[in-house]
Amino acid sequence: MAAMERRRFLRFVAAAATTPLWSQGAGCAKKSAKKQSILAKAGLAAPRRCRVKPRNKGPGRVLDAKQWATLEAACERLYPGDGLSAGSSASAGSSVGARDAKVINFIDAQLTQPPVTSFTPLLQLGAMQLDRLARKEGKPYAQLTPPRQDALLLRVQRGRLGRYSGQRFVRILLALTLEGLFGDPIYGGNRDGVGWKSIGFSPQRPAPRCPWGGVADDRGAPTKGGGA
Repeated sequence: MAAMERRRFLRFVAAAATTPLWSQGAGCAKKSAKKQSILAKAGLAAPRRCRVKPRNKGPGRVLDAKQWATLEAACERLYPGDGLSAGSSASAGSSVGARDAKVINFIDAQLTQPPVTSFTPLLQLGAMQLDRLARKEGKPYAQLTPPRQDALLLRVQRGRLGRYSGQRFVRILLALTLEGLFGDPIYGGNRDGVGWKSIGFSPQRPAPRCPWGGVADDRGAPTKGGGA
């Protein structure tokens, strides 16, 4: 996604209503999905060397292991799913969530690229605050029940994170979650096109061939090329 397009999208989300947003995520229409990769079927799969390498857990490229786990859980509350197992596909009656689409892998990779890299301090502070509040209840944020995770996320949204507002943290995290769910899988999210399948979308040409205009290395960072 071009830098200007990303900035426009993030500005749109930042101007959204201040009410809690994560309850809206699971209401998309469900469509029957095929086991074959939606990208491969359309002939749009990028060369393997150009795809951001998938990771299932932290530490990541930018996020440490705790931040990864906390933000992954928070993204899942912003857009919850039915918890599809590895290798399974979206199907009628199922709900694809942020964890199913590997959204946290997308976010971690995007944090290496401007302008998203500028959000790193905010996301790290938000993750630290969520986990700090959770540990007062005896567990890391990622291990709390969904209702408790929702309650703490709302608490952070209504508070402050140093010079940042908690509301901004939630808005930016939501924007990146939606990008990771419905953006091209070349960027490390939307695993196997599950986000597209869940809303009945079929990708069309032209499709991106290499992220950031360069070649993704094993860390997901470009070895050459332009911005995100």
